[in-house]
Amino acid sequence: MFIDEVDYITRQTRLIETLRDLHDLATVPVVLIGETGVLERLAHLKRFTSRIAEHVTFEPLDEEDAQLIARELCDITIQPDLVAQTLPAGQFLQLQEVGPSAQH
Repeated sequence: MFIDEVDYITRQTRLIETLRDLHDLATVPVVLIGETGVLERLAHLKRFTSRIAEHVTFEPLDEEDAQLIARELCDITIQPDLVAQTLPAGQFLQLQEVGPSAQH
């Protein structure tokens, strides 16, 4: 189970407790996705944080990885100079989302 934007629920202890209950009942891993600082905001909830098996921090995409993603995952060809141009502006994710639908 993937929970995105977990930052929003960290402000409400009752929602965190509900998420903990879901984790205890689920037969699948629960993956929390949030912004920087989420783990620190949850640190005081020991019964919840004791269930966190691994914390992964993602770094910004570098040009080599962006070129690989553009080549391997996009349904259309994105020129390398365009991929490189989008990295400083943080627009590469949008290219991935818009790229394949541009053909249809």
